[in-house]
Amino acid sequence: MIDKTFPLTERLFKQLLADSTAFLGELKQEQALLKPPVDTAKLDLVIQQKNQSLSQLNTGFGRLQQVLASERLSYNLESVASYLSKAAAAGFDTAQALELWQQIVRLSEQSQRLNDQNGIRIEALLRHNKQALSILKGQAGTAHSYGRDGATQNIPQSHTHFSA
Repeated sequence: MIDKTFPLTERLFKQLLADSTAFLGELKQEQALLKPPVDTAKLDLVIQQKNQSLSQLNTGFGRLQQVLASERLSYNLESVASYLSKAAAAGFDTAQALELWQQIVRLSEQSQRLNDQNGIRIEALLRHNKQALSILKGQAGTAHSYGRDGATQNIPQSHTHFSA
């Protein structure tokens, strides 16, 4: 079976590398747009592109999962190495496929870190916006302070800072 799937897998790796590269680029664009002042129109466009790239990546990795299943391998990093070993044993030159796969793994790790960082920035921006709206609306909320142990404490506010 590997003699039929390996040529397809090499093409799949090339497509996954292209999609992974595009996804990382969109994450970098998103990161740049998350710096104040935030241009929400551009950010929305980048997020749409990022979601489209993510959909393509999911489709590609779904195909990889099918290839591995056809060789009775589970879907994980070690299984791809096993698959490539089987292909080499069947007489295929797997050097290019191995290099492509290693690049895909590196890009995936970078993308995960950058996506986590962007998520933290988005969460901080949302928290800041909620606090600003709360102040503008004159709603009492909670103030955050630190106790002796360094942990945050929520202290109910006793007065409105500003009311419009």
